[in-house]
Amino acid sequence: MLPSYILENVEHGNADQDHKSIVDHDDQGEDMSGFEAKKASFSEEMIIGTSVDEVFPLLCPEREHDWIPGWNADILWSVSGLAEEGAVFRAGGQTWIIDTYEVNKKIGFVYFNPDMVTRLTINIETGSDHTKMLWTHSRTGLTEKGNAGVESMTQEAYSGSVKGMEAMMTYYLMTGNMIDDDTLKKHVGDTSHH
Repeated sequence: MLPSYILENVEHGNADQDHKSIVDHDDQGEDMSGFEAKKASFSEEMIIGTSVDEVFPLLCPEREHDWIPGWNADILWSVSGLAEEGAVFRAGGQTWIIDTYEVNKKIGFVYFNPDMVTRLTINIETGSDHTKMLWTHSRTGLTEKGNAGVESMTQEAYSGSVKGMEAMMTYYLMTGNMIDDDTLKKHVGDTSHH
């Protein structure tokens, strides 16, 4: 079960609306009176020059080991061992849940740690020779530390991160190999991809 302060800060409705909850105590009894959660959302488009049938399977915590340098995910629950609705895994010190899984159309993740909850949604449009994806991250702080993380997010940094992922995926689909750091820097500059 999620801690009460997460449940009380869950946002319902339009992502552009700024719903705020003020809670008194978290589930360990820490004083949270006066705490106001901060939220930020950013979107960026990614275009991959191949069919969605090749792209969509790579949006999987297990398959990302093949094409994202430094990716380390441990699947905790999945019937197939791959991406599917309800799959749970850990990566980057956070617990992730795949909450939406519509093959070749959309995939959504919710991941969290004690300070922040993040929702990542990838909406997919297909063309005859390409796949267009709209990546949207929405982050909500659960603590003052989480709020500081939310406030430090910028569209420029998010765009750079998505463009880095685009370069990694494109390189993998073209070569069958994971991109190396020097090649990645040539494609997107010195943008962090973690």
